[in-house]
Order: sequence, then structure tokens, then C-alpha cells
Amino acid sequence: MEHTSVMNPQRVVLIGGTGFVGRAIANRLAKAGIHARIPTRRRSRASDLLLLPNVDVIEADCHDPATLARLLQGADAVINSAAPDALAHLLAATPGGKGVDIAFDATGIEATVDLSVRSVKLDGSVVLIGNLAQHIGFPLQWVVTRQISLFGTCASAGEYNECLQLIADGKVDVEALISKSVPLSAGHEWITRVYNREPGLNKIVLLPEVEEVVA
Repeated sequence: MEHTSVMNPQRVVLIGGTGFVGRAIANRLAKAGIHARIPTRRRSRASDLLLLPNVDVIEADCHDPATLARLLQGADAVINSAAPDALAHLLAATPGGKGVDIAFDATGIEATVDLSVRSVKLDGSVVLIGNLAQHIGFPLQWVVTRQISLFGTCASAGEYNECLQLIADGKVDVEALISKSVPLSAGHEWITRVYNREPGLNKIVLLPEVEEVVA
């Protein structure tokens, strides 16, 4: 993101918005005044998101094509990346069929990286986030001849100061992301509960127990 410029949308459909990363994105969108529509199978698990301005939490099944179509009404284009003609549809949705400015691949397998690289315009950019496969076939000649810029990103690229400033300025509410603070001794129990996707649990904080100093 630091290396590329992206569009400034005003209406966003956020799939996966009730997960940890999704909640952080929703919070940031709300602070930026961008309207976000977040579908979820269980609205009751997203009580914290309901308090955010400009955020609509809708109980819906994103795997149902008809439901997804209704959720995405108002979008400029919707591409099913699993379709065999996904690239043709994607290019057809861009001005002059030249491709998109930036593509983000969050999977990291050969098929999705190839689609991302071939979907960008001449002198476009591809940001690689996912890394499920250690080695993949790569369209090197396509990248070179079309002068495509590649950027890899993982966790943080040193933006700690910027992130801390966002928290200090109140633009990211980290408290909303924390479901429970528990003693370190109870860590195994609570980590298991989070792993089992217990309703209402998102992120927990383990607090070290300080022994009392007896005078």
C-alpha cells in the first residue's frame, strides 16, 4: 500500500468483515467516512460493528449467488475469479480493456498470481500478500515486457510509527477488537475457545500474573 496509489471508494462491500483483520478494516473505513456493507451469517457475533458509523451489518450467506448479487448492487464490476473466463471478464470491465491499475493477491498460488499479473495494465502494479506455495511458475516475460512492478508484503514493512499514531489519534479503536483480557494461567482455555470459534470471541489479551510482594 505504501508503494501504490489506490482509488478512494465511498461505498464498500466488505466480505469477511467480522474476522480480526476485517474488523480492523471496517473500523478504519468508518473513521474515513466510507460506507461499508458487511455480510455475515450470524449478525449477533458482530455487535461491536453495529456501533460503528457508516457500517451496515447484514445477515446473509455470501456463498449464495443470488444473495451475493443483491449485496453487490451498486458495484462497478463483479468478477468471479474461479470462472474459467475470469480474466476476459475482468479486462472487459476496465476502460479500453487495458486492465486494472493495481492487483492484490492474498492467496499465493500459481493460478491467482498469474491472474493478478495478467489483469494489470501496462506499467501496472501487483502486490503479493499470500504465500501458500514456496515456489510457483511465474509469467516472467509478461512482467518484463509490460513493465509491471511487483511488491511483496508480509505483516509489517516497518509502519509501526504510523500504526501507533492512528491508534493515538483515535482513528483505529483497538479496544473494539479485544473480546477479553484474561490471566496468563488461563491462556490455554481461552485460546482453545477462540480456536473453536466461540460466539463473541475475536481477540484475547493474556495478562501476566504478578506475585504479591509480602513485606
